[in-house]
Amino acid sequence: MSVAGDNVGAFNGAGVGPVVYEAEDATLLGGVKTSSCSNFSAGTAVKATNTTKILNFSNIYADVAGFYTLTISAYSKTDSNVSYQVNGGAVETAAVTGAGIWCYEGAVPSDISVVVYLNAGNNSITFTDSVVIDKIMIADDVEIEYEAEAAVPNGTAEPTSCPNASQGEMVKNIGNSSANSLLFNNVEAPENGTYVVTVQYYATAQRDLGIAINGGAVTTYSVPASGDWCFAGGTPASIELNLPFDGGLNSLEVTNLTVVDKITVKW
Repeated sequence: MSVAGDNVGAFNGAGVGPVVYEAEDATLLGGVKTSSCSNFSAGTAVKATNTTKILNFSNIYADVAGFYTLTISAYSKTDSNVSYQVNGGAVETAAVTGAGIWCYEGAVPSDISVVVYLNAGNNSITFTDSVVIDKIMIADDVEIEYEAEAAVPNGTAEPTSCPNASQGEMVKNIGNSSANSLLFNNVEAPENGTYVVTVQYYATAQRDLGIAINGGAVTTYSVPASGDWCFAGGTPASIELNLPFDGGLNSLEVTNLTVVDKITVKW
């Protein structure tokens, strides 16, 4: 476990992963069946579950207790959900984007990444009321993305669309005044410490990016030009910053950076 105040990177510090667990090798309860398709991992997946048809991965091993990234490879023709429990805890739900076609027509499973807490040793992850599960993966590098368009714009800042932006959206007009800012008000951290934050952005010239954490003083960082604007075919650039967060929810306010695409926080 990382020490408070010295937490940079993966929070659990195990340094291993990802580990793949095939759904068909897990415990199938209540008559849940498998399905074959060449686009599934190892050619087989587990069909949809419900409250009585259950898929249980009972051998999820972690070297140390901590936060891990659980990636669920799931398939559904239409938009749906997966529901899971870790070690018998609260049921969590994650959205699955529909593929629009059947697997035999060429569809492939989509990956949904969530953060889970695992105990040292063996753990269980149970799926109910879920679409087809192909496999799950456990990795100790926790990265949480926060899309700019989901943050709070102030002043002239406003969302805009561009195909080269993350999820096709970004926020523009953040520069020229401290009143024009973008506020990420739900940045989560497991404990007090310093975290690697990646800011993905557009700027055609060098900018002095301003960052304020939890309403504190603004710290300025020199940011190089990213190249062409998104509408001209440019792709976003990124800069990594070491920023202090409190345990729990934090706010991060961005100023003087013309366009922000997203930020990513590594635990």
